[in-house]
Amino acid sequence: MQEVKAHSLLNKAPLLTRVVGRLFDDEPITASQPAVRLLNPQSADQRQRFIQTAIQRHYTVFLQLLPASEAGRVENVRGQIKPLQAGRYLVTTPHASYMVRFDQVRYIAHLD
Repeated sequence: MQEVKAHSLLNKAPLLTRVVGRLFDDEPITASQPAVRLLNPQSADQRQRFIQTAIQRHYTVFLQLLPASEAGRVENVRGQIKPLQAGRYLVTTPHASYMVRFDQVRYIAHLD
């Protein structure tokens, strides 16, 4: 009679550790991840006034966000913007939410 070994999660732990570890590794931008085209930055006054208008009128907006650290990259985001405390804003999209400071908003435009 032949013995059959049961495959368990513990037997696959090294493989799972490698796969999950890759999900959290910082990957450099490659040809498969094209860099975002930088738009001309808007003045601080223009961004501030438009953010207030977008919040009051519940606009869906396009934002170009600067990274919070050197490890990040510029992101283009489409969604709704809401005020938070201490000069921060919450940008909600169908797939994610971003908490950003005013100085991270490089460009903002109305989409509706």
